[in-house]
Amino acid sequence: MDPRINGRTFCEEEEYRLLATRKVYGKKWAMIARLFSEQTDNVVKNHSEVGKSCKFRWFNQLDSQINRRAFSEGEEERLLAPHKVCRNKWAMITLLFPGWTDNVTKNHRELGYASYI
Repeated sequence: MDPRINGRTFCEEEEYRLLATRKVYGKKWAMIARLFSEQTDNVVKNHSEVGKSCKFRWFNQLDSQINRRAFSEGEEERLLAPHKVCRNKWAMITLLFPGWTDNVTKNHRELGYASYI
């Protein structure tokens, strides 16, 4: 899922709005999508797509609990074993790495994959 609203990326104002509405409505992504649709200049025909975009943006970019530091050497090595067992089930693998999102873990593994071969 691309972090976009109606075919375009989030602007800074929309990110602040998402932070504020998430604080008020929690994980009610359908409600948040309706509010975004009402406040967006473009006509949005599919509220579920807006909700998915908001949810994706929150869980992969804006959530304050996301770990933003680089992987340590120990984490690098700990990533190898579960990937051999679980393959590309990133949500499962990420459970072993608190604070990392499945998207960050997947991207890190795939970008660094060549160095492990």
